[in-house]
Amino acid sequence: MSHSTTTFKLLLASALSFGLSTSVMAEERPSHPDLSATTGKTVEKKTPGEANAQEVKAHRADAEEKISDAEITKKIKSELTSNKELQGADISVKTNNGLATLTGTVASDNEHKKAVATAEGVKGVNKVDAAGLKVKAN
Repeated sequence: MSHSTTTFKLLLASALSFGLSTSVMAEERPSHPDLSATTGKTVEKKTPGEANAQEVKAHRADAEEKISDAEITKKIKSELTSNKELQGADISVKTNNGLATLTGTVASDNEHKKAVATAEGVKGVNKVDAAGLKVKAN
């Protein structure tokens, strides 16, 4: 074998080895870097479009669910005044971070329960404090 044939075969073998090794490396490398180690959170692998769509959906859900305390108070008062069973009741409402506080007087235990249930049924109410809502003594 001549010197040029041996050199050619060595170059060809090297090129093939290099080509195969780069294709194997390309298959092992993820298309997007895994940044979970830097944030301390486990990240579910998603395509960029999937991740963006899910973030937008989550943001919209959060925005829709956040109702101001003033809106909650207004809705509770509206529900209480429109309830025929609570017509004679004197109920004040304050809301703070989703905690609705009912104060005042009602005519019976049944009215007390109805007022609490009405407030609990309003969207945005996390808890109802009715310790200040008293039943009139007959």
